[in-house]
Amino acid sequence: MRIVRRAALGAGLWVLLASRLAAAGEGFNPFVFIHAGDPELRKPDVKSTAERFALLAQRANAIGAELVVVAGDLTRNGADEELEAFQDCLKLFKMPVKLVPGNHDAPRWFEKHFGPRRYVFTHNNCDFICLDSNDFMAHPDRDDPKGQELWKWLEAALEDAQRQKRTHTFLVMHHTLAARPPMDAVLAKHRIAAVLCGHEHTTRELPGKGFTIYVSPGTARFRDDKGLGYRLFKVLEDRIEQEAVPLEKEVGRVVPGTPPR
Repeated sequence: MRIVRRAALGAGLWVLLASRLAAAGEGFNPFVFIHAGDPELRKPDVKSTAERFALLAQRANAIGAELVVVAGDLTRNGADEELEAFQDCLKLFKMPVKLVPGNHDAPRWFEKHFGPRRYVFTHNNCDFICLDSNDFMAHPDRDDPKGQELWKWLEAALEDAQRQKRTHTFLVMHHTLAARPPMDAVLAKHRIAAVLCGHEHTTRELPGKGFTIYVSPGTARFRDDKGLGYRLFKVLEDRIEQEAVPLEKEVGRVVPGTPPR
């Protein structure tokens, strides 16, 4: 499987091409999706952080993305004002928005408002395995009784994707655990197209064992010279193309090197 790091076609032109290919025959249909990092709507900047997340919705709608995946830290504190603004922003997206928890998203809070913290969904014969990386950080030992169920669930999801002969399999989570043991060893046994993460508020790529880990900075703040942004994925039957797309560089500045919290 070949992953092209920069997309060759403009988003609008590619969407048009994808629709023509889809109409030309049956089977896998090329599609476009967006991978976003941390929206992190937070007081006292709820209005400005919400405006930037709303801008992401405008971009997604304009290019015709078929879905958006958000890799955690939906709000900073889970306060009512933050939650209400986040839910209002979700209404702006014309496509499904899939969420996973971050370290700022309390488990019960996430489940109450957004549903299960780990799940699998299938889009156009591609599986997206979505999980709460906080759980896996808390129970990294596969032999730990508390961690056995977590790791069994992940391996079962990966095995099912292979059994179902999915065209591509993506893993979505907040932290970049896929580069560390024991998760790297688990993923190395399976065919993974890419791992989609947030948390770091940077734009970077990490090598995995047979896959690439993509980090998106999100729409609230950033810690490098790439600025706020998201990743645009263009999924073809034989490969995946992606590019990092800037959102804004004038707002949300955080001093480079500041560790995520």
